[in-house]
Amino acid sequence: MTVYGRASRAQASWAQAVENVNTANAENGVIRQIGPTPDVIDMLPDEIRIKLLALRDTTEDAYAAYRGLDDLHQHTKTLVQEREIRLRSLTDPDTMLRVGNNPVVLGPSAEGEEHASVVDARAKLASAKADLAKIDERRELLARRQSQARHVLDRAERYLAASWQGKPFEAFSGKVPKPVNIEAARAQIAKVKNALNAAYEAPCRSSDVKASVRAQIAALARRGAPNVQAAIGHGQDVIWSQAKVDVEQYVAPGAARAHIVAKSPDALGLLAWAFKDQLIAALDAEIDKTSNDTGALSEDERNTKITQLTADLLAAERAEVQLVDAAGLDHRQDVDARALLSIDGPEGE
Repeated sequence: MTVYGRASRAQASWAQAVENVNTANAENGVIRQIGPTPDVIDMLPDEIRIKLLALRDTTEDAYAAYRGLDDLHQHTKTLVQEREIRLRSLTDPDTMLRVGNNPVVLGPSAEGEEHASVVDARAKLASAKADLAKIDERRELLARRQSQARHVLDRAERYLAASWQGKPFEAFSGKVPKPVNIEAARAQIAKVKNALNAAYEAPCRSSDVKASVRAQIAALARRGAPNVQAAIGHGQDVIWSQAKVDVEQYVAPGAARAHIVAKSPDALGLLAWAFKDQLIAALDAEIDKTSNDTGALSEDERNTKITQLTADLLAAERAEVQLVDAAGLDHRQDVDARALLSIDGPEGE
């Protein structure tokens, strides 16, 4: 689902939530509403609210730390510019003449050594540039951390808004795997994700494909069967099945095109009706030539595997979150909101 789709779903969830609360008895209200718009934090049980508050604090702290370097960054940047001008006033002849410095006095000595003032100016400029580089590096690090914290928070809040079903989420109370460290937890997450992708991408069993082909041909044959009732009862012509055909009408360049739906004899349906067995045999042969049942899954097998692996993935992410929280590190941007907040809930979009 796109971001716009999630936003629309979230808005609909809020609208339904407010309606539910407004029409329910006072003792059944499930939202503590502050102002006209509920806060997603009110969807959480009290023992979990602190987790979302901590995420918000982390995001605000990261932003404050980044903005806190603004004045120092601007001051150091200005200092670099001033020291560049100072060095030019000591080394560039035109600039030296404009500011009243004597190129002969301040120029290199006969031995090629620079004047002490030039050496000092170069050293001060290099020092200012080094300070600016350190500040830029620190600002870039803080910007990345703030962006990551904001992304994690927004993802969690979007999940809550889109997945809410009219009552507070429940705290997760199940068991969590115990990997030895964060790297092991993330390796397990990657392993499960790969297995999940393999389950989605696994080919269908040839027997299932053949069954589907038979159903398709049977449907086509029913659709294309000619009607001989009028011919038998009244000596009229056989009525041939018709199929809808999309026709794009030709118009002059620049004019609006008209879309027309016409009808035409259902040739494909008639073919399936008249040569059903031959079509099935030909398609069976093509399926046998193309398919490979190694690693193939039936629909039930695929659904079962995906359901189990999805649960395994959430369990692995819950384990990772616990280790990251214990280490005081930043969470991955795509961490599952249910693992992050330690809640139960439907799978996110």
